[in-house]
Amino acid sequence: MNHIVYENAWMVALFNGRTIENVGDEFEGDLVGDDPAGVYLRTANEVKAILAEPDAMSRTCQISSGPVTGAEYSKQLFLDTLIHGWDIAVGSKQDSTLDDYLVSMCTPLAQEIADNEAYRAAFNEATSGSTSENPQTRLLALPRKRRLGVPVDNPPK
Repeated sequence: MNHIVYENAWMVALFNGRTIENVGDEFEGDLVGDDPAGVYLRTANEVKAILAEPDAMSRTCQISSGPVTGAEYSKQLFLDTLIHGWDIAVGSKQDSTLDDYLVSMCTPLAQEIADNEAYRAAFNEATSGSTSENPQTRLLALPRKRRLGVPVDNPPK
C-alpha cells in the first residue's frame, strides 16, 4: 500500500509542475502509518482531482524516463494501481478478481510495455499461459516490473 500511496504523491507533485530533483526524498519512508486505507483514499482523491482539471492530460510531467504527457503518465499509474491492487488482494487473501472492463483497458498498455525492448531490462519474463485463459490471467502473465512483491507464476483464473 505504501508504494501505491508513494506513486499517488509523486503524480500529484509532477502534475503540479514539480521535478524529481525538487521533490527529492520527500516521499521516502512510511507514508501510510497506522491508517493505510485512509491515507490511500486521501491520495487517490488528490489524484482524481488533479486528473479532472481541464488541461491535465496535456500537461508535461517530468518522470524518471523523461518528459511525458499527463495522458501517458496517468495510463502508467492506472496500470500500476490495478496490478498492485491485485497484489494486495492476493497478499491479504481477499477476492483478487479484477474488473473485466479495467483489465480490458489496461491490457493494451501492458502489452505495449511487454513488447518494448527498451523496457525489457526492468521487467521479469512473461509467465507461460495459454491464449484460451481469461483476460485477467493473460494480463497478469505479461512481464511485470521486477520490484513487484507478489509473483505471478500461477495467476488466478
